[in-house]
Amino acid sequence: MIMGWKVVAAVVAALVLVIGFGMEAYKKWLREDKAGKREITAVAALLSLVLSASFSFGLDFPGLPWTYPGYAVGIFLLQWFIDQKAIKRICKALGLFAKAKLKGYGVEEKDLGVLDE
Repeated sequence: MIMGWKVVAAVVAALVLVIGFGMEAYKKWLREDKAGKREITAVAALLSLVLSASFSFGLDFPGLPWTYPGYAVGIFLLQWFIDQKAIKRICKALGLFAKAKLKGYGVEEKDLGVLDE
């Protein structure tokens, strides 16, 4: 059964948000702001390709297989735009990466244990 366009749009929006927040976590927590632009682009592209393939073929998006490149590129570009414009601001406002920023200032891991309590 082929999905309707409203459901496809909802799935694509969810993928864009998941990849966007995942990329922020990758940049701040895993790489601690040491990842270069090429690395970030490569990881975002890989996540977009893998997740869009998994969801589009698994959920039987309309127009497959010919529309798959459009889904993959669209998800990559949307997550890139959303990450730059909204997700970074949301993460800063919520203080999600405060520990990563403190580590950048030379605060050690043993000192950060107090923040978790």
